[in-house]
Amino acid sequence: MRSIASELDAWPQTEVAIYMQITAVPEAMRRRRAGVPGERVHLERGGLAVVENLPKYSHTFVAAAAFQVLDGSELRLHAVVSAERWDPQGNERKEHWRTELTTSAQHAHTALATVLTDLRVAVGEARASFDNARERTAADDAADAA
Repeated sequence: MRSIASELDAWPQTEVAIYMQITAVPEAMRRRRAGVPGERVHLERGGLAVVENLPKYSHTFVAAAAFQVLDGSELRLHAVVSAERWDPQGNERKEHWRTELTTSAQHAHTALATVLTDLRVAVGEARASFDNARERTAADDAADAA
């Protein structure tokens, strides 16, 4: 995630932060408390890079990846790209891309490389939408100020 975050940090008029969270794992697939029925997840870890529009925090872009260790030496890899627009009546969130891949521990390195490459591509594809939204907000703000 650090290399993806450093690429994101090159975007103009933005601020990038990295967090260790399992944001990429859908809620329904997350580890459950002991005694709660469902799939057994032994370990889950993840990271995300958050891009904030500057100078006004009106748009947020997120690239996230995570892994889960399952029974039978299986791993499940997750990645997601999403964007959020601030709105006083409630933020609007749009998921641009998501993937999930289950693999054996033996093939984890190759599978992780594939998922991170796909995440990088998805970030590039979603950037135009993020930039367009930022430009529309800047134009609206300029019109409101006039």
